[in-house]
Amino acid sequence: MTMIFVPLMAGLGAWGALLLVGVVFAETGIAPAFFLPGGAMLFAGGLYVASGVVPVPFVPLLVVTVLAAVAGDQVGFALGRRAGPHVFRPRGRIWTTAHVERARLLLERHGHHAVLLARFVPVARTFVPIVAGSLGMRPRRFVAWNVAGAVVWAGGIMLVGYFLGGVPWIAENTALLTVGLVAVSFVVVAAHLLTRRLRTGHWRAPVTLEPVPARSHGHATLG
Repeated sequence: MTMIFVPLMAGLGAWGALLLVGVVFAETGIAPAFFLPGGAMLFAGGLYVASGVVPVPFVPLLVVTVLAAVAGDQVGFALGRRAGPHVFRPRGRIWTTAHVERARLLLERHGHHAVLLARFVPVARTFVPIVAGSLGMRPRRFVAWNVAGAVVWAGGIMLVGYFLGGVPWIAENTALLTVGLVAVSFVVVAAHLLTRRLRTGHWRAPVTLEPVPARSHGHATLG
């Protein structure tokens, strides 16, 4: 999706800022939008603002984008709390139980820190908030890690792109860098799929499902 959304943001001018905010919110808050390239969009957004390709003030866009990342995770968390164990039921072809199961394993391994760490892992940043809600993580604790993750992930990546966009050579060759972002994302995905195919014989990694701890009488399984 990087090869679609990043060039589209560059071509929309000031409206590209709205696309950036929408992608960040959707990828972190709406399960079927897990395929959106939030990380690449954040970097490209900072780069495009600095170079004038997206002619909007940087600081307001940075603040709004971070807030969109926070809001997205909160929506996912609320949906998870509402759905509870139903989150772990088999899904269709849009997303699979394997996506949810990987998010649960990440939470079990890293605890509350997974809310921040998942920001930097595609797909996981969509499903970890949902699973955290379904497993009963305390809302206040989730909010704290959510805000921290949004600032570090969205704010940090946009700042890197913005400062690089201030370099004259980079600012004059944003089209070339866009092609480079698309090419790198394609190579990474292709290499990942090929490695998995050679190692397991399958394009999709099998996940062994384990019993899901049930929430009882309103008590959380994640404190």
